[in-house]
Amino acid sequence: MFIDMSSFKAFEKEWKGKEKSVGDVIRKLFSRDKPLRYRLALAHYKLGSMIRRLEVYLERLKARDQELFERVVDALMSKDQARATMYANEIAELRKVAKTLLTVQVALEHIVLRIESIREIGEIVLYLGPIVNVVKDVRSAIKSVLPSLVLS
Repeated sequence: MFIDMSSFKAFEKEWKGKEKSVGDVIRKLFSRDKPLRYRLALAHYKLGSMIRRLEVYLERLKARDQELFERVVDALMSKDQARATMYANEIAELRKVAKTLLTVQVALEHIVLRIESIREIGEIVLYLGPIVNVVKDVRSAIKSVLPSLVLS
């Protein structure tokens, strides 16, 4: 059970991008079609950038949370219940937003891991293509010498 080589060639063409002839260069000027490897790398970069921005924003929320918590403590120490309640409600809202952003960050990290896996698998498949040719050649050579040894 071997994989058809035409599928490897199609994958390799999609992974690396098309061969560059003069016509291809001219067509490329008017089209937006990029190789899959390039698009995955670009998505990986953009998602990584988003994750870093979320981390910075979450740190700012954490600092604001700490500041408001100190204000709650100060208000309670000065027996100003209304002000303490107001700050506590603001902290609760900040923590809801932080929890949502943290969930988004984890989801984006999960997507980045998937993209990295896809990129690695794509590279492996790309390098396995020539090996399949060698295995087929060895199989046909063995089949001519010892046909009972080769499995169908």
